[in-house]
Amino acid sequence: MNRPTENQIATLKKKHGEIFGIEVEETEPGSADGLYFIFKRPDRKVLSAASSVDDELQAAEIVLKNTLVFGDASALEDIAVFQTIAEQFKEINKPRVSQLKKL
Repeated sequence: MNRPTENQIATLKKKHGEIFGIEVEETEPGSADGLYFIFKRPDRKVLSAASSVDDELQAAEIVLKNTLVFGDASALEDIAVFQTIAEQFKEINKPRVSQLKKL
């Protein structure tokens, strides 16, 4: 598994701000084919591009490919890897809770 060094992580944080690591397990226990990715938080431009398509899978692809800052982008072609990361990404982009109060 290709993991970033502490120096690489520090450089990515400095460049992109808040970043998130996602580790995808190996396909067979004991093998060394696990994957590690780092994503930055999507900006409004990326979210706008994703919301402009009707296909949820295509929208997720737009977001993931435009926020990946570390990891093998070609591994996202594997649908199992893609779906696993897309599920985790929902947590990254989880909206804050708010309350409306009449004053």
